Amino acid sequence: MKKIKINKINIKKKTKQKDYMSLELFNLVDSSQIGLPLAIVGKGTGPVVTIIAAQHGNEWSGSYACHMLYERLDPSKMDGKVIIIPIANPPAFLQKSRVSSLDHIDMNRTYGFVKKRKPTEHIASIIFENFCLKSNYVFDLHSGGPGEYFPLVESLGRDGLAMAKSLNMGN
Repeated sequence: MKKIKINKINIKKKTKQKDYMSLELFNLVDSSQIGLPLAIVGKGTGPVVTIIAAQHGNEWSGSYACHMLYERLDPSKMDGKVIIIPIANPPAFLQKSRVSSLDHIDMNRTYGFVKKRKPTEHIASIIFENFCLKSNYVFDLHSGGPGEYFPLVESLGRDGLAMAKSLNMGN
């Protein structure tokens, strides 16, 4: 596995049309490394699509969808590239938390800002500057985190009930 750099940041890169790699971001105070999981499928000259999931560390469904998509994509049938970032906020994801305890910043509120002092801001700027701005299309996947959800049921009222009956939708 060879490494390439994006803005002085190393990516471990294989030389295939379908690669899964890690973008080295930074080290924590205990010397453990934080990396950004990254997949690139296709090498064509067509459009570039970036798919981002798990900006909020407790939203796991998008990460699962990214892994399923990666397994199903066939680069021989593609003209462009698909870049998949299944876990955009690794510190928060490891903690199973919406935000990371490193800085308590909501990553989804940091894109495009100049300030990059905190870890979440740093990760967001790398994603935004190196992937989002260089893509033709960007999909940002979100889902509900853990917890109980209760459906909201409202009373139709007289007007709503009359409308439903006129459409033959109610008793």
